Amino acid sequence: MPLITFIIPYYNLPLALVKECVDSIIQLPLDRKEREIIVVDDGSTLSIEKNLDAAYEGIVYIRQKNGGPGAARNAGIEKATGEYIQFVDGDDRLVADNYACCIDKLRELSPDMLMFNWTYGKARHGECRWEGPVSGAAYMRAKNLRAVVWAYVFRRQLVENIRFTPNIYHEDEEFTARIVLKVKTLFFTSCEAYFYRLRQQSITTTRNDSLHINKRLDNMEMVINNLFRDAE
Repeated sequence: MPLITFIIPYYNLPLALVKECVDSIIQLPLDRKEREIIVVDDGSTLSIEKNLDAAYEGIVYIRQKNGGPGAARNAGIEKATGEYIQFVDGDDRLVADNYACCIDKLRELSPDMLMFNWTYGKARHGECRWEGPVSGAAYMRAKNLRAVVWAYVFRRQLVENIRFTPNIYHEDEEFTARIVLKVKTLFFTSCEAYFYRLRQQSITTTRNDSLHINKRLDNMEMVINNLFRDAE
């Protein structure tokens, strides 16, 4: 069984960005048996499967009808076989030396979940200082939850019965909270292990404000109701 399954959803991204994302995973201190890389093409105009096959060995490539980031991530979960899951958006990348600290922590303590920080620019490097363990519920009572799903590596068993709700704004917020509520051992750090690329074409920067606000409020009400149901 691989230690970590890396799920990379993408839609109509330049090949160079997706390859940069994959390269950041290959640079990690994991041998091929310890990593599984699943690239999910969410209905892009052109497939890049042949390009990836020519450049890398052993990548799982899924191409499906466009359904949004949640549907793409769900497809990756269905195929994942690793002990842990890490989501990486196709236009982002992992910060290899900082993320190596997360791998060390997984090997050392086998926690349910690790939470780390991210950067929009040059990452700060240095020793990762961890806090924990705490339960996910205790963390949520004491601190603000980082809703973005790629800021965590988590045990795959936690999502056996959890999937992203399709066609809602910021589906991370529901998915992440539902997982964290199930976590018994959570460690967290301010170490910047993830690089988030700001792009003008991204979902968060291309929306009609009035429509976004109305749907956002409707979606948030649904998310809160679902979380109350899970906590019962």
